[in-house]
Amino acid sequence: AGTGTLKFGATNALAGNGIIATGGTVDLGGFSQSLAGFRTNDGVKVGTLTNSGASGTQSLTITGNWWGAYGGAIQDGATAKTGLIMAGANGRFSLAGANTFSGGLTIMGDGNADGGDARVTLAINSDAALGAVSNVITLNNGGTLFNSLSSTLGWGAGSSPALAAARSIVMGSGVGGVLRVYGSTTFSVDSTISG
Repeated sequence: AGTGTLKFGATNALAGNGIIATGGTVDLGGFSQSLAGFRTNDGVKVGTLTNSGASGTQSLTITGNWWGAYGGAIQDGATAKTGLIMAGANGRFSLAGANTFSGGLTIMGDGNADGGDARVTLAINSDAALGAVSNVITLNNGGTLFNSLSSTLGWGAGSSPALAAARSIVMGSGVGGVLRVYGSTTFSVDSTISG
């Protein structure tokens, strides 16, 4: 997609190994989608992921051995929520937009809880990247949340984000999840952690 709008009209309308690189709008249109990759063109901070469905929560699931950075805004639609699920055996993904989506964020690992680079990892540089404060962050089976993102979406640069006190983090199924701190930075977590 370029700078226009890509709106889905069916569940998993694209092949599961598809990758979307966009600076425009991606609209779930009330249908959950599974993709191998999702990123903004050249990692720039533009673009929107939304959901114009009638009701409920529909999610974008990113699977496989993917690498990518999305700097646009992820938001709910007027009447339906947007969710984000990251799953696979080896993936590194970055979020840097001022996101407001509230359909949940799940990071599903591969069963290893060492938090290494070869695990399913989401890098952030601010609490705002995680969506609405009401958004539940679930880390399953070694899924990792990492403070290793620069302001220009560079991986491994490190930042010192502070998560909102009202945010809920769930260490879910399998071996639970990992909160990984980059180098000598500070990852402040005043949130409720359960599981």
